[in-house]
Amino acid sequence: RTPQFRNWILLAVFTAAHGYFAVVSPDLTARNILISSALALVCLQGARLMLRRSPPEMLRITRGVGYVFVAFVLISVARILVELAIPSGNDLFSTNIYEKLFLLSYQMFFIVLTFSLYLMVNQRLSADLEKDIAARQRTEEDLRLSEEKFCKAFRAGPDAVLLSRLGDGQFIEVNDSFTRLTGYPRGEALSRTAIDLGLWADPRDLEKVIADLRADSRVRNYEFDVRTKTGAIRRVLYSG
Repeated sequence: RTPQFRNWILLAVFTAAHGYFAVVSPDLTARNILISSALALVCLQGARLMLRRSPPEMLRITRGVGYVFVAFVLISVARILVELAIPSGNDLFSTNIYEKLFLLSYQMFFIVLTFSLYLMVNQRLSADLEKDIAARQRTEEDLRLSEEKFCKAFRAGPDAVLLSRLGDGQFIEVNDSFTRLTGYPRGEALSRTAIDLGLWADPRDLEKVIADLRADSRVRNYEFDVRTKTGAIRRVLYSG
């Protein structure tokens, strides 16, 4: 985005001059030169935007529209030169062959500009979609690597670790150290809860842990006894 102050000045000058040569001193040749000059200046800005000011990664998309703007500039300059050399007169309905060719060229390149803008927008959307897909693939790959690292650290950790739901106590995941500590295989532990397995030697410890978790969302270094699958009682230090 850039300030449009110069274009407001251009519009004011063009309107005043065109009005003068249309009402005060009618001159069709002067009006044709004014229109071509204004169109050349506007299209020159468009060409500069598309060919020079676009980001490097966007040039392949905007280049086509830029070339169409350049064509408009060249046609307008050629029309100005022809008007200066061979004035078209003041009869709007009786123009020379050159004026007809210029008007036909304007119409043709206006159609080309429409298609070029359509293609540019679609290519831009396709490029954005490709970037989004690439970014999503990178995110998914990073997530996969992160999950792989977490899984390795979780399973190989020397401390017993378990994931469970606070609402019903259902085990979501346990690591190898947990199975060695309690004697329950992973498949058996995941299908049941701590209460079902009878892990808590004293149910009041469970009530205290749940109350602390609901109050502060965490428990640190809480000692209690757990009962293994063989019935042995083991003292543990619990954080959750």
